[in-house]
Amino acid sequence: MLREFFHHWELSIFRDDAADRCPQAFGWGLENLGDVELEGTGPELVEVAAALCAGSENFYRTKEITGVTFDGTRLAFDSPFPSSDIEVQRVSARLFESPSAEGRAIVVVPQWNADKGSMVQACNILN
Repeated sequence: MLREFFHHWELSIFRDDAADRCPQAFGWGLENLGDVELEGTGPELVEVAAALCAGSENFYRTKEITGVTFDGTRLAFDSPFPSSDIEVQRVSARLFESPSAEGRAIVVVPQWNADKGSMVQACNILN
């Protein structure tokens, strides 16, 4: 039942957004690797990836979280990861509390191309 519902929902979203689609340049994200310096591509990138994996505890270690706000349903804080994209410099989440949850929770993470409120309807359905 849910499979068919979400299939039709995704198709309707796809059709509604068709006119707004335009080609975008592909970015490797190398500028987001922080202190890692790359001059080439290919084998050098493999070496950098191997070094990052070997020291993954340092790569994934974050700075102290700042700018935290929580109003009872909305949580926000400054991202500890630098980015040139303003949209991802602030992290936000919304709580959909259910009286019958009994300590359980579901974390809904929007897909990469989701708009600001696209998962609200899904959360209301799951709630």
